[in-house]
Amino acid sequence: MPEKDNDLQEHGLTLNVSELNTASWYQRVTFTLTNLYAQAVDLNQLQLNFTASAHPDPYSPFQGTMLGNQAVTLASDGGWPIEKNTITINHDGALMLAAGDTAELQCYLAATQTPVAISDLNATLAHDPARQGKVCVHFPAMTQTVALKPVIELLFPAGETRRFVGEWGEVLTIGDLSAGTYRLTVPVLANDEMQIAPVESSFTVTLQSGDAAAQVQVSCLPIVRYASARLMIDAPALGNAKLTVEIADVTQADERTVTLIANQPQLITRLLAGHHYTVNLQPAMINNRFIAAPIQLTGFIPAAAQVAEVAVAYQQSALDTASFVTVDATILGLPDGVVPQRYLFSSGKYQYSLMLESGSDRQTLALRFAPGLYDVQTDDIFIDSVP
Repeated sequence: MPEKDNDLQEHGLTLNVSELNTASWYQRVTFTLTNLYAQAVDLNQLQLNFTASAHPDPYSPFQGTMLGNQAVTLASDGGWPIEKNTITINHDGALMLAAGDTAELQCYLAATQTPVAISDLNATLAHDPARQGKVCVHFPAMTQTVALKPVIELLFPAGETRRFVGEWGEVLTIGDLSAGTYRLTVPVLANDEMQIAPVESSFTVTLQSGDAAAQVQVSCLPIVRYASARLMIDAPALGNAKLTVEIADVTQADERTVTLIANQPQLITRLLAGHHYTVNLQPAMINNRFIAAPIQLTGFIPAAAQVAEVAVAYQQSALDTASFVTVDATILGLPDGVVPQRYLFSSGKYQYSLMLESGSDRQTLALRFAPGLYDVQTDDIFIDSVP
């Protein structure tokens, strides 16, 4: 007897498969497609989808009036013993099936287990008459060349989301849509040079029929120009210690926290061009010195398409080390001849950045340490280009 799920009527098509021999490991089957639309449909790129404990045999002939003048394409999700299969019809042009007509495709099924069963049978037209709707998105023209391209994120009625890229000053036509309600989202675009934000970030359109069209006009706010700055704390006595700075423009439209490594420049991007920024160095205890921001904070005004060089000011004072301890260290595992390396010792609010010999002899560290449990970090050491 045929499987109950072997017949499906959807989007104006009826698809069924011939009666199965459920005990057969290899059998010939026929898929029958009937066009119930009031117009002809194009079968080129038609997909026949089904789930089964079998798959089409790619080495056996495919025959029938549904077949195009090119070989079918077979796809599977790789499941076992139950597979999701797709047969795609290929033709070098339109392959029309008149209204009310029927087309057949014969092939052989190779079973992965018995009893053989087919379910979830459906046919999807690449050019479905029920999906002739479209949404036309009008993007504004730009007075200057920008690298960013406008983008639309479209939420379909079934819940799927797809992303479409357009061009400034042109119309993006999103077609192959069926009747239903669609939600369009216009994301903010940004790179290290600029930000382009929409006036309205979302639109909802409803297509009343499968051949309806909707128009959406996107407008953008003035372009926000970005700038960059290269920050550096020039303090050789601090070695490679880590310091935290808070960067903010005077309007507080842009605030961020950045970790800097002493004596190493750090590039900060996407700053607001023409805005006055201050750099507030957060207190730190490094190499038995208290490091803090000066009364007059470092300030700078970055310009678009330029990199501002910023020397971060600081003040320092000596810590009381009377309760601190002397530390001995031994470096193990390095071969002879390795040059001295810099090590960073961290424990809570205390940091010590020191150069140590690479030999295995015990060595007393140059600074007394605050009591505590320390993490030790160092850069990779390369010997003959091998870390």
